[in-house]
Amino acid sequence: MFENFKIISTLLLVASSSCFSQNINSKIIDKETNMTIPYVTISYGEDKGTISNEEGDFNIVINKQITEKDSLIFSSIGYETKAIAMKEFKDSIVIMKPEILELSSVFLTNKKLNVDEILDRVKENLVANHTSETPYNKNRFFMRESIESNFKKLELDFKKSSIPEISNGLDSVMKVIPKQSLYFKETLGDVYYRGGANENKLAVIKSSILQDKNKEVSLKSVQKRMEKAISDNVKSDSYIKIKSGIISASVEVDTIMTAVNSFKKEMNDGKNKKEDYRDFELVKNGVDELMGNLFFKDDSKINIIEKDNRYKFVLNDLVTINDNLAYAISFKPRYFADLKGKLYVNTSDFGVLRIDYENTDAIYDKKFNMFGIHSNHIGYKGTMIFDKKENEKYTVKYVSHQDIESFRVERPLTIKEKNKHVKGRSKQNELKMKFNIHQINKTKKELIVFNSKQISQENYISLQENKVIELKYFSKYNEEFWKGYNIIEPNSAIKGYTSIEG
Repeated sequence: MFENFKIISTLLLVASSSCFSQNINSKIIDKETNMTIPYVTISYGEDKGTISNEEGDFNIVINKQITEKDSLIFSSIGYETKAIAMKEFKDSIVIMKPEILELSSVFLTNKKLNVDEILDRVKENLVANHTSETPYNKNRFFMRESIESNFKKLELDFKKSSIPEISNGLDSVMKVIPKQSLYFKETLGDVYYRGGANENKLAVIKSSILQDKNKEVSLKSVQKRMEKAISDNVKSDSYIKIKSGIISASVEVDTIMTAVNSFKKEMNDGKNKKEDYRDFELVKNGVDELMGNLFFKDDSKINIIEKDNRYKFVLNDLVTINDNLAYAISFKPRYFADLKGKLYVNTSDFGVLRIDYENTDAIYDKKFNMFGIHSNHIGYKGTMIFDKKENEKYTVKYVSHQDIESFRVERPLTIKEKNKHVKGRSKQNELKMKFNIHQINKTKKELIVFNSKQISQENYISLQENKVIELKYFSKYNEEFWKGYNIIEPNSAIKGYTSIEG
């Protein structure tokens, strides 16, 4: 009887707790323009909430019993803060009204500050506002990495061929190689920081990859497809010699076949790979990269405050952010700098609420240019959003960074087929062509911090990192995988992603 009572009590507890969990999904738009509003903060308490994605969409999981007093608070730069009672939330669209204030119409202080004076006060208060005095803390985070690869040019210009089978095979390969591929990696976890030491420990909760390996767009995939095309059309008693400019190499048919078979195995095993230490390091490095690039970090290339002499700043207007009145300040390079964007500074304590930045047209970072191979970093942009806590400190709420890189190959390529059994190994056949490839890669990392709290030194020391991640591979978007978790809402590219495998 007592056991039955325990079972019934447990079931009632589970049922009641499930009633406390509610999903709210919507899109946020501008009342005047009907355009979507990205990066809107949606909150319902201290450290509880999320942020809309770049398309204005959001999904929030409420893990509590909703009362009449509970509301969702929507806030964004230049918009009136909006509150909607959770029990009344039924709309699939949230409309926000713009709010732009004129500098001349607002009385701020006894003395009107110019932009240089504002920046001086930002620097004076930088440690108090943005440097944590907490020796140890824990942040719950969600990170999404998106990679978009595009072939702008993918050509083989045949100059001469006495091996029509290979030239036709290579021509066919170039026609079927996908011109674009998308890759998404998502991770939910906790990062534990040791203050002042730039040391952290990572605990991964869930991680997934959305990818179609058959649509991989990379020079490696092109090379492997070309190897297969060549191996399928070379006689079994022959070998080939490949020359590209001043570089040449002899390749046996057996060697090519080994590479092809290895590629097939990689394709078959890729989706079934469960655990990989390397993946843990990639996630940890990604978190470190984003958090280490915050504008007040010593090594940050977004350190526009400490290096303000390199930029020209202009005070534009006043805006509201999270019920805070903020100076909107634009900046562009003066000398020895390559950033432009906007900076939003709280008028009350001169804390930085947000930074939007991108490179100027002047940047063209040459990573490698030799032998007809050109690798260049051609652009980057990002956003940093900070939240003011009850203890008057600012913590990062959202950070994103996108890099754009260009890779070009313009080289002659000669393939000579020779026979092992011909005396003197004289040349049998020859294929001459020009290899012309131009690839653009866009890599974006974005991270949202859901809560940040102080922990003890003992908690930090006792945490043992599990450096093996169980990755879940998907060939199409799986909405069930993140059900019940607060994440950055997937954009339309992720939701609509379906591979030929799926």
